[in-house]
Amino acid sequence: MSDSQTTALDAAPTVPAMSSTPRNPYAIALWGLTGATLLTALILQKLGPSRAMLDDGLGNGSSLMFDATTLLHYNIAAFVFLVLGVVCLLATLLFHASRWRPAAS
Repeated sequence: MSDSQTTALDAAPTVPAMSSTPRNPYAIALWGLTGATLLTALILQKLGPSRAMLDDGLGNGSSLMFDATTLLHYNIAAFVFLVLGVVCLLATLLFHASRWRPAAS
């Protein structure tokens, strides 16, 4: 067999194998945004009590004062991010449901 002779398999262009489930960048972004907002809500909820403790100003560092306003601000921010996370989760599920097709088609 010479170099000039090729078979039908050699002449056919090679196509990279496609994934059975192509990834949609919008769905990936929605899942990422959902996770980020829910994680932010959890972090703010856990960070609030430690940030609400203030030094008493005497310089000894042994006694701390509690600032309820700071805790309230952290809790409100955590609630807002929690609601945004739930809304993003619902949007993600609706996005998946609107694009769903049965496997047979």
